[in-house]
Formats: sequence, C-alpha cells, structure tokens
Amino acid sequence: MIHSVALFYQSQTQAIEEAVEEAARILYEEGFAVFTLPSAGAFVSHDLVRMIDCERLFSECDLVVCFGGDGTLLSAARLASAAGTPILGVNLGHIGFLSALERSDLEALRELNGDRFAIEERMMLNVNCDGAEFHALNDACVVNESALGVLSFDVCVSDTLIGRYRADGLIVASPTGSTAYSLSAGGSIVDPRVSCICVTPICAHSLLRTRALIEPPQETITIQKIRGKDRAVLCVDGETKLELTGESTVTIRKSERVTRLLRLKTRDFCKVLYQKLNERDEL
Repeated sequence: MIHSVALFYQSQTQAIEEAVEEAARILYEEGFAVFTLPSAGAFVSHDLVRMIDCERLFSECDLVVCFGGDGTLLSAARLASAAGTPILGVNLGHIGFLSALERSDLEALRELNGDRFAIEERMMLNVNCDGAEFHALNDACVVNESALGVLSFDVCVSDTLIGRYRADGLIVASPTGSTAYSLSAGGSIVDPRVSCICVTPICAHSLLRTRALIEPPQETITIQKIRGKDRAVLCVDGETKLELTGESTVTIRKSERVTRLLRLKTRDFCKVLYQKLNERDEL
C-alpha cells in the first residue's frame, strides 16, 4: 500500500517544473502525502507538498516518481535500490526506455489509489575497482578517456581468461542495459526479465573478438592489465567514476540489490522496444 510519494528531479527546466507541479496536485487530490526537494518551493505550493532532503526522499517514502530522461532514473535507481523503494519514471527526455509514463500521462497517477499497479524487479550489477564499490542498473564500461586511442586488456569470466582484447573499450551490461550503450556497440538485445550479464567490446581490433558474450548471472567478469596511450576510465551508468592504471582490476558481478520499477499498465517489451528504437532512429 502506497501512502507517501516523493517527486524527484535533477534539472529545473520549465517542462520539469510544470510536470512536478501537476503531479503534486494530482497526488494531493488523491490523498497521498507528497514530498519533494527543497528547491521545488519556488514553483510548487507548500499546501501540496512537504520539502525534505534527497536522502530522506528515498529512504522514507513508499514511492519515488522521477521526472526527466533515463539519466535521471539511473541516478534515482542507485539511491532507491539501497532502500528497496520503487521508482516510477515520467519521461521528459528523448527516448525514455525506463520510464513508465510520458508527460501527457500524468492523470494515470490516480491509478496508484487502490494498488492498481505492478512492480518489476530489474537486475543490477555490482562493480568493484581499486577498493571502490558501485551499483549499476545499466552498465559499467572501461573506455579511453580521450575516445581516440586503443586500449588493450584481459577479460576473464570467473577464473578463466577468455581473451586479450585490443579495442576502444568494453561494456558489461545488465539485461536492462542491453538496450543502451551496449546496443549501440553491436551487443545483443536481452529481455529485462532474463537474468544474465552481457559483455560487449567496443570496436575490437580483431575478427575473432568483435562478438558480444552473454554470461550466466552467477559468473564474475574481470577486466585487468589495462593499457593504453591515453588514460582509461571506469564509467558506471554513464558517469565517470575512476581513472584506471595498468594495475587496476575491475570486477563485475550480479548485485544483491535490485531496482524496483513501478508500472501502471502492462508493458509488452517487444512493443516498447520497437516504438523506442523507431523514435531513436528519428532523432
């Protein structure tokens, strides 16, 4: 049962401010306790919402509604997964693979009353490197910082060396992330209900190592002996996290955390995939 709803956003464009204000009004009318960030005080009536800090937003509310594109939802996933709080995305970006609603669908928030919704659990990745730990909904990538030079690196699946690569980088993706950067690099499309780990080289300089690999979820992917003319970096869900050296070892495995995505209506993965990929081609 949902009693309290948090409204989360990262940028304050006019479109986002108007969407947050409308959602706050709808949820208030439906009897929910509505919370949002202190910065919303400039454009949302204090009669509709209560202002709390970001950490409490994710840990103390029953649901977080995110306004923005997939990048905003990925940021929310890192915070919400630690508390087990479900997320509902409202797409105000370009593609919005992860979002359940478009801007024009806000009236559907009334369906939260009476528990007329479903929650999908999405597999996440646990990423460790040089003593640092991260959790990713989409992917972890080892890439050249300049995007111009070639990297060389070894890839192991559990304790077995599967290849020495020369490539522009490597993407290790969850099933959810298979339709993001991995897809652009030629990786396989995986239904998010499948539990697996996708390993996709970026422009590999070898006829034998250009194919993506699909590994069982219990395997650990290790990337090591990373060399390049320029600096290599580790990116997690699109954000640069660490500069890598030849001594760095990146290990990626299935996380114990999951991202819980709330859906107000049944979504057919293949239908959504066709629609979103056609939208991407039109951009």
